[in-house]
Amino acid sequence: MALPIITFPDVLLKSFANLLIPEFSRYNVKRDYKRIKQITQILLFLVGLVSIFLTLILFLFANNLGTTIYKEASVGKYIQILAPLATLIYVDTVVDSILKGLDAQVGIMIINIIDLLISIGFIYFFVPTLGIYGYIISIYISEILNFTLSFVQLIRIVYFKHKV
Repeated sequence: MALPIITFPDVLLKSFANLLIPEFSRYNVKRDYKRIKQITQILLFLVGLVSIFLTLILFLFANNLGTTIYKEASVGKYIQILAPLATLIYVDTVVDSILKGLDAQVGIMIINIIDLLISIGFIYFFVPTLGIYGYIISIYISEILNFTLSFVQLIRIVYFKHKV
């Protein structure tokens, strides 16, 4: 019940982020690596700020959100537990779109497959013994891994492959 609340802003962000793909594709074809680097820095800064702001809202108003949306006070506890992941989820959405525009969709697919396999493994081993907290641990590990691998790939492509 908490995950739809955490990921709702991501639905809106995905619409915006998908518009970045043709823009970055155009710059990549023109080999305008300086512009790619500039726009990447601006986007990551802005999305990072908005993500932190939304994370704080989710964390601080978790109980109100849980009670208002689901009429269930206990949902607020899980929103608070998962709220720190919101920043990673939102920034990762933009990072993935930038990478798709830079023709790195195969890398994203490989990262997502690795993420999926690790998630299934952690759910298989943690949920039977730890219950809901095992599931939360698997979500944290999955999101941190996915974000880290995507972000490293972005840095590698934007800052090292295309030196400006």
